[in-house]
Amino acid sequence: MLIVIVGAVPEYQIDTEEGLSDEEFIKHIRYANNFTSIVSEWNLIKHQAYKVNLASSLLFAGLLVGNILFGPLSDKLGRRPVYLIGLLFDVIFGYLTALAPSYGLFAASRLFVGIMNGGMALVSFVLTQEYVGKSYWALTGSLTNLTFAVGIAIYALLGYYIRDWRTLAFVANTPGVFFFLLSFLLPESPRWLYSHGYTDKAEEVLRQIARGNGKEVPAVKLKECSGTLKKR
Repeated sequence: MLIVIVGAVPEYQIDTEEGLSDEEFIKHIRYANNFTSIVSEWNLIKHQAYKVNLASSLLFAGLLVGNILFGPLSDKLGRRPVYLIGLLFDVIFGYLTALAPSYGLFAASRLFVGIMNGGMALVSFVLTQEYVGKSYWALTGSLTNLTFAVGIAIYALLGYYIRDWRTLAFVANTPGVFFFLLSFLLPESPRWLYSHGYTDKAEEVLRQIARGNGKEVPAVKLKECSGTLKKR
């Protein structure tokens, strides 16, 4: 949702447009000073206005690519490492968005944020589902998607109070650092471990979940998963 606010067009006026080159034209633009955006930063008006929508389109293109790439990767390498790597680079490219010295780097950062965000969001959704039994899938799925609505509401408040677009992009991205560090506490999906033959590790994760739920740690013993290599 970042582009909605950082791509907003402030009020502006042009002293004159007649017989001016692009460089001279820029000098005659006067923007209102109630907020800044990438429009006022790089003069994305008139024939340059399409670049705002282009940056948004690149992010959504990245979301598509991320959804396609991260699913098979998480199936092969594991849910947790792919999720953590995706979140790490999501945060890094988010900061690049805030610090981009040119429109080209800004647009490129939005593409890579889309790739990481789309892939990481997909894997995190699957991971939350695989921590619980089927009877809780509807609840965990709803709570996972609810966080998007909460995030958008918080972002709207940030956009109301923070009028500099770079500061807004920086602040809006910073919670990702907290969630990245917090995510190190997450275990690997026991379902993924079990399906790949890591039976001992799957049992340990289930015991860890039981301890977290305040239950007496049961003697968890899983049958060997057929069709996989034995990795104990």
